[in-house]
Amino acid sequence: LVEYTPSDYSDRTLTLDELESLRETYEVNNGFKIADIYPLTPMQEGMLFHSLMDNQSSAYFDQTSYIARGSLDIELMQKSFELLVSKYDILRTVIVHKNLDNPRQIVMEERKGKIAYEDLTHLNKEDIDAYTREFEIKDKQNGFNLSEDMLMKLSVLKISAQKYKVIWSSHHILTDGWSTWILMGDFFEIYSMLKNNKAVEIIGPTQYVHYINWLQKQKSEKAKLYWNEYLGEYDSSADLPAAFKKATKGYAAEDLHFTIDKSFTQELAKIAKLSKTTINTVVQVIWGILLQKYNNTNDAVFGSVVSGRNNQIDGIGEMVGLFINLIPVRIKSETNSRFVDLLKETQRNALESNKYDYYPLADIQSLTDLKSKLIGHKMTFQNYYIDEKLKNFDFMSELGYSIEDLNGFEQTNYDFNIKVVPNDEIKITFSYNQNVYDLGTVTNIKNHFIRILETITENHTI
Repeated sequence: LVEYTPSDYSDRTLTLDELESLRETYEVNNGFKIADIYPLTPMQEGMLFHSLMDNQSSAYFDQTSYIARGSLDIELMQKSFELLVSKYDILRTVIVHKNLDNPRQIVMEERKGKIAYEDLTHLNKEDIDAYTREFEIKDKQNGFNLSEDMLMKLSVLKISAQKYKVIWSSHHILTDGWSTWILMGDFFEIYSMLKNNKAVEIIGPTQYVHYINWLQKQKSEKAKLYWNEYLGEYDSSADLPAAFKKATKGYAAEDLHFTIDKSFTQELAKIAKLSKTTINTVVQVIWGILLQKYNNTNDAVFGSVVSGRNNQIDGIGEMVGLFINLIPVRIKSETNSRFVDLLKETQRNALESNKYDYYPLADIQSLTDLKSKLIGHKMTFQNYYIDEKLKNFDFMSELGYSIEDLNGFEQTNYDFNIKVVPNDEIKITFSYNQNVYDLGTVTNIKNHFIRILETITENHTI
C-alpha cells in the first residue's frame, strides 16, 4: 500500500533551475506565456498523487450535463466560453510535477477553449441515445493530461432541431462544486449579454492565488496540536460491512438514491432547532451511531467534506478554485449519553474544527497509528452556494433555451461516499464501488440508517 505524504507546505520556493525549466517547457517549447506560478494545495496534491498512481481511473473526473431545449447558438457559446476562460486564471492552469521537488500550478496568459460540437440529427432516436451514452463514457475514459490539457471542456451534441445535450467536464483538481455553480452562472450571463447585444465587461474576480497565499501563512503547529488532541486514543477504524475484498484495481461506480420524506425531515429539523445544532450535525450523529453499531464500539470516525472557504479571505465567496478539504468527524458516546448530548458535543467540535479545517488530511492521519485507515468513507453535506445570477435567470427570454435533466457525475478514490442534499425532503445518495459493496449490502446499510433515524425521531434518544 502506497500512502500519500505531503511535503512541508511552508517550504515551497522555486529554485532558479526549476524556474528556468518551467519557462523553457511552457514558453519556449509550447509557445505559451506564463502569467503566474504557485504551489498546489494539499488537497490538490493528494488528487495529483492518485491520478499519477492510476492514470486510467475516473477518480476526480467531474461531469455535469443537461438538456438545452430551444434555440442555442453554437458561435455564441464558443465566444462565451472563451470569455469565461479569459476571466478566471484557474481555467488557464495546468499542473506540472516532472523534474520538480514539489508540483506547481502554472497559469497561462492565454488559452483557447474550443467547444466540441456534433450534429446527430441525421440519426434515429435509438442511435442518438446510444451515441450520447457512449460519448459520456468515452469522455470520462479519456480524462485529462493534467500537465498539458485545458482542465475544463465543454461539449454540445445536437439531438433535434430544438434540443441539445450539453456536457461540462473538468478535473476536480481544478474546482469544487461551489465553483462550478459560479462558472456556470457567469457563462449564462455572458451568453445572455452577447445574445442581447449588450456590452460584456469582464471584471477580474479575486483569483485563486490569493487563497494559496493565505494558506501558506497559516500556522500549522496549532492545527497539528488540535487534531492530535481531537483524535487522541482513537485506535480502531470504523468500517462498513463489505461484500468483497477490494480488487487491486478497478472502480465500478454505482449509486443508491433515497429520500427522507417531508414529515421525517421536519422532525429532524425540529430536533436540530431544539438542540441549537444543524441538520448536518443531526445526520452526522445518526451516521456515527450506525458505525458504532456495526463495529461494536462507542467511538467512530468518518470523513466529512468541508467547503474550506474561510471568511477571513476577501472575496472568498466569488472565488473559483478547489477549496474543499476532508476532515475527520468523531462521534464518541458514553454509557449514559443521550442523543441530544451527542448532538451538542458534535456541534461544539465542529465549530472548533472549522478553525483548522485547512490542515492536510494526510498530516491528520499521520498523527494516529491508523494512518490511511483512519477514514474509510466520506460524507458530503451538499448545501452548495447557488449563484444568484443562476437562480434568477429567465432562461427562455434571456438565453433562448430552457434547461432540463441536470445531472452530475463525480468519482473519488473512496469506495463508499454519502451525499446529503437538504431541502423540504432530504435526498441522500450512497455512491459506492461495486468491486467492494453489492446492492444488497448497500441496501441493508440504508435500511439500518433509516431505522436509527426513525428511532431518534420517535424518542429523541438512542
